[in-house]
Amino acid sequence: MGNSENTRKITEFVIRNADCPIIIDADGINSIADNINVLKERTGDTVITPHPLEFSRISGLSTAEIQADRIGAAKRFAREYGVTVLLKGAYSVISDPFGNSSNKVLSNAALAAVFLNLSDKTIPPIKY
Repeated sequence: MGNSENTRKITEFVIRNADCPIIIDADGINSIADNINVLKERTGDTVITPHPLEFSRISGLSTAEIQADRIGAAKRFAREYGVTVLLKGAYSVISDPFGNSSNKVLSNAALAAVFLNLSDKTIPPIKY
């Protein structure tokens, strides 16, 4: 999508209007960094999937602060913005808006299963 004004507008529109779960990654995350409060307008299930540098852009924390407390940083952000955070790394952290967190080594297949579970409510929840 790229990091442009159009990307920001599209991403914000989807956040405000989609009536299905959404996953925001890469350019979508970067495009809303200057207006991260748009996430608070969202009423549906939302997952953001930043790596530490992207998470730094949206959280205001340095990458060193994030890496020093990955679970705490993800948990605080998830609660404040009402989203599920999948903070990517060698050990990915998953934190939901209700204070649940997990620190796991996740393969691409495991990440796909998490996304599928979040986007299809007919599949039983993943125990993480």
